[in-house]
Amino acid sequence: WTPSQQITMAAAAAPEPFIALNASIPVELEEGKDYYWCRCGLSKKQPFCDGSHKGTEFTPLKFTATKTGTARLCQCKYTKNAPYCDGTHKSADVLAKYVTQLLKANSLLQQEVDTLKAKV
Repeated sequence: WTPSQQITMAAAAAPEPFIALNASIPVELEEGKDYYWCRCGLSKKQPFCDGSHKGTEFTPLKFTATKTGTARLCQCKYTKNAPYCDGTHKSADVLAKYVTQLLKANSLLQQEVDTLKAKV
């Protein structure tokens, strides 16, 4: 497995969402339009769902924009006001989870580098 596949599999196996980014993202929404917010954190089209949750316990959150304009949507997946950011990404708990996630990803990438070096 490649490092990115291992990261995706580890995140998919975890009961907690993968933190796509430890920040909100501004998006333009259109009043009355339905959107599907990614809850798993695996989507490559953050903050929206691309179906990457398949095989996990997660499903996207369907929401309808109540007004046209810019909204700040959550990417840490721990907001209490989904899909909107409530600043939870700034909490010590979420920051610790994000750092742990980054360290694990770094370790997997280093393993891949070491494997490739061994083949040369």
